[in-house]
Amino acid sequence: MIEPAKAEKMAAFARAEAEAAPILERGKAQVEVLKRLYAEVQTGGEAAFAVFMAEKLPELLEIAVGAVEGVDIDRVVVMDGGQGEGVSNALNQRVRGAYGTMEGLASVLGLDIQEVLQRAVGSGDADGGEGSAPELPPA
Repeated sequence: MIEPAKAEKMAAFARAEAEAAPILERGKAQVEVLKRLYAEVQTGGEAAFAVFMAEKLPELLEIAVGAVEGVDIDRVVVMDGGQGEGVSNALNQRVRGAYGTMEGLASVLGLDIQEVLQRAVGSGDADGGEGSAPELPPA
């Protein structure tokens, strides 16, 4: 009676190890990729980090936007004050909101968002000269 129980225990242990092996190897591979990525960014300095962050910003923004993903909006009514700028103002508000989220993420990470975006698109001049990104209108 004891021998079949021991055999079943050993078989269950072997199955568990077999199921865990690919997960463990995948984790080890991810650690190696992150180590290499860190080494490359460290070698490249601030410019490499800026490009890396510019590449990750869409993913981070998607996560931030996902926080309100479950909110359903049935209808949007835009009230205009008579100057014919209601729709334009509403659209600008959305752009400013998205940009504000990106600025917040960049601030937490200690980055200048305009500089990061300019380096990512290759304009090079991060001090607001020729080729710099346009300023958003104030809120």
